[in-house]
Amino acid sequence: MAEELERDEVVVVETNLDNVTGEQLGDLLDRLLVAGALDVSYTAMQMKKNRPATLVRIIARPADAERLAALLVRETPTLGVRLQTMQRLIAARQSVTVASPLGPVAVKLKLLAGQVVAAAPEYDDCARIATTTGLPLGEVMARLDHWLHDHYGLTQ
Repeated sequence: MAEELERDEVVVVETNLDNVTGEQLGDLLDRLLVAGALDVSYTAMQMKKNRPATLVRIIARPADAERLAALLVRETPTLGVRLQTMQRLIAARQSVTVASPLGPVAVKLKLLAGQVVAAAPEYDDCARIATTTGLPLGEVMARLDHWLHDHYGLTQ
């Protein structure tokens, strides 16, 4: 299995925030992704003096890490961030647009040993299809998921 995965290096940038609003966190996530973060996640936590807080974790390319860390310091009340270089194993992926029964949809394919093992429709296209067809988003996603599994001959 490990030989089917690709290896790369990322930097995890993180900080704890105990004095920001949900709106600020939403805006921060958007800014970080636009600035090149590979992923941004938030985890609820408790800090000293039993204050509720949020752990902000950014996955970045090594070349982007310091710039994203500076953005985090500039855009939040944090006084500092932690940087940790890590290796990761990842499946190969490919983005394609397919002509589904509901219309064109962007799809992310997961590949192992050159074979498609999973396919997922992109949320933005699912939302667009739901809006234009009047179907509930969950139904659009379920239909596309079923169609993609049949289209790519996937099990499960």
